[in-house]
Order: sequence, then structure tokens, then C-alpha cells
Amino acid sequence: MTVYEKMDRLHREVLDHMEERIRERTEKGLLPAFGYTSDLDLVCKAGAEDLSKLLCEALPEGLDYKELRPKAEVNSLEDLAVALVYYSSRGLGGELMLENPSILPGRFPTHEAIGGSAAQAVLACAAVGCPALVHLSDGSPAVRKLMARDEVKLVALDGTLTTPADYYEMQDAETHWILQYQRGATVHGRDFSYEIPLSNRLIVAENTINRLVLLRQEYLRYIEEHAAQVTSQLISGYNAIRDTENLRDRVATIAENMRRYHEANPSGIRYLEGGHIVGEELDQIAMDGLFPVADMMAMNEEEADVIFGRDGIAHDLSDIDSMIEGLRTFRKNNGIRLGMLIHSKDYALYVGDELPGDIREGMVYGHTMAAARATYGTPADISQVREMLELPLSPVGVAFAEKIEADPEKYKDVILVPSRLIERPKYTVGLGDTFLGGIQMCFGL
Repeated sequence: MTVYEKMDRLHREVLDHMEERIRERTEKGLLPAFGYTSDLDLVCKAGAEDLSKLLCEALPEGLDYKELRPKAEVNSLEDLAVALVYYSSRGLGGELMLENPSILPGRFPTHEAIGGSAAQAVLACAAVGCPALVHLSDGSPAVRKLMARDEVKLVALDGTLTTPADYYEMQDAETHWILQYQRGATVHGRDFSYEIPLSNRLIVAENTINRLVLLRQEYLRYIEEHAAQVTSQLISGYNAIRDTENLRDRVATIAENMRRYHEANPSGIRYLEGGHIVGEELDQIAMDGLFPVADMMAMNEEEADVIFGRDGIAHDLSDIDSMIEGLRTFRKNNGIRLGMLIHSKDYALYVGDELPGDIREGMVYGHTMAAARATYGTPADISQVREMLELPLSPVGVAFAEKIEADPEKYKDVILVPSRLIERPKYTVGLGDTFLGGIQMCFGL
């Protein structure tokens, strides 16, 4: 049997038993927990013509677009245009803070969706029928309406579980603008043009609620008091905090919660989402507080490029040996307890010690759920996820898997699963967060 056939068989066997595994989790009352942010996304329906119109309007003539560098904050249409050129011309995803809310309303048609890694991950689980617990930072009626599923569990003030329909907040929503761009589209400025190499998105966030990330004590207490039922904790969202003292306070609170959770459930996974440690000056506070209490750290290729580069770790995104060694080095240097994970459009790669759960199963869940999200634009149900079996496996991922299988001793700490290949995803929002949700479902059984 070829490696391609083995990996295809793995995908099919995992999805064949998906409903059974979810039913088992539900009957045992097991929950992954997702923290800490949510918001209301305004997904912009902006094609290449719309983006070109904005660039021509906002950017002067005579620019070398390859030299443009975005600011961290968007105060004008020119700031937005520079950011769009930078990220879309490279096929990168980005996230910036919107300091002038007047520049975007009315510019593009939009539709509402849920934003925030935790909120999108819990919806991905809910769509396949898997109950999960979430911490909302934005618990506004607009957000709760879009999250109203019985599988989405929140902690009420009295410490009991409830659903979004019965939650208690009446605040205004925090809005994030999502501008998607598609691979192969040609974008024009006044005197330049380029073809977008990869589909991706730029997030422009108002950051009115999440700049503080007020942690809900009832959520933290529930995790500590019901640790045996909480199979994993997703730690994400704290990068929205822009104030040093606020961040130091929140990180200390989160780290203490992670320690108490581990004491009560040593098999539970404390899963640190590395996308929130990507080179900002506040990162050191988060790293100092969270690395010592993290069991796993996960990131995509773009984030790995930044994180490895910042730490001076030699790496080549096209060389799997380079990426494996980079993960080994980062884990050793930073004390991540169990292991490291990279997820990309071609593969998922875990490097580390044995985990309390079949990580290959989680990789299949994550990849196929994300592929279905890319296809349908919303969190997908099990039948839609199974449709992804009709897609071929990524040739890049299969080639890497063949290399690893050929030398089991050299790669004894490595697990790699190729993804299903989508050449031109119709939607690029929430794919990484959907993967994060899917992979949590392998822990605890």
C-alpha cells in the first residue's frame, strides 16, 4: 500500500467513526474549552475591482508597491490601502487595529459572521454536533444570535452551563472588518499591478471590547471545578490587549488557571495558539507567563516564519526537515511541555512526546472541517465534512509523509498527516480557527 493510500484510508476511517466519537464525548459530558475572545465580523464582498478602486483612490502615483509596509493601526484610507497591497501581494493574512471607524462603513457590501478564534472554533465543533465550552469577550445580542446552538456552552454567573440564547449581556458588539482576496486575481494601482499568489484575508478590528479582554471568573472557576470533563483548553485572543499592565494581569490570571486545571486533570491539554505571539513588543510578557504552563503550541506557516525568525531559528518553509528541527529547537528553548504543531494548507505536523489522544485523528478532523468551511463559507456539518473525501490529498503533504515513513528512527517524535487539497478556496475566513476546533475533539478519549 502506498503512503497516499494509507493516508487516504486514515482520513476515511476517522470520518467514518466521527459521529460515534462525538456521541461518546457527549454521553460522557466531555467538553473542550475555548478562550478568550469573540466579536462581530463584517465580511466584505470585495473583488479585485473593488480593491483596485480603493488603491487608485487612496495611493498616490509613483509608488514602488513592493516597498510599502503597513502600520499596526489604520487611521486613513491610505493606511488601509498600504496594508492591502502588502498582505494581498504576498498572499499573507494580517490583522490591524482600526483607529478611525468612519473610513469603512458603506464602502463594501458586507454580511455578518462570528469572529474570534475561540468563538469560531466552538462553532466549528457545534456544527458537527460536538458540545464545547466558550468564553465570550463580546457577549452582545448580535454575537449571541449568531452563536445560538445548543452545543455551544457558556457559564452563567451562578456557575451553571447555559447556551447563547439564555445568556445575560446587552452590550454593543465589537465589529471587525474582514477583507478577503482570492488567488489568481489581478489588482491594479495607479501605475502598478500584481497577481495575488494565495487566497487569504486582512482583518481590521475596532478593538473596543477586546483591548481589555475582561476575563470571566465564572468561566475560569468552571474549568478548575470541572477539570475532569474539560479535555483541553484553547488559549488565544490575548493579543488584542494593547496595554502592558492589563496584559501582565490577564496573563497571570490565565497562567494560574492553567496550572490549577493541570493539577486537577493532568491528562488535559493546555493548547496555546501561537498566532497570538507574532512579534509584537508585548509578546515577551505573554511568553514569560504562558510558555511554562503550556502543553502544546500550535501555529500556521506564516506564524512559524515570524516566530522562528524572531528567535533566530534557521528554517525553510519548503523543507520539512528544516521545519521539524525548528519545532524541536523552539520547544527546547521555550519549555513547551509536550510538543509543537504546525498546520498548513498541505499538511499538519506534530513534533513532540506522546499525547493523551490520537493526534492524527484530530488532524483529520481539523483539516477536513477547515476544507468544508473554505468550500461553504460557514461551519460545516458532518455530511459536508465527509464530502471533502472527494478531494485529492495534497501532493506536497504526501511527499513529506513519504519521507517521514522512510526513516522511522529519525522521525520517531514526528507525526504528519497530509490535508485535502483545495487549490482555490471560495472563502478564507476562519479556516485556522476551524482547524483549532476540530483538533480539540481528539483529546480526552
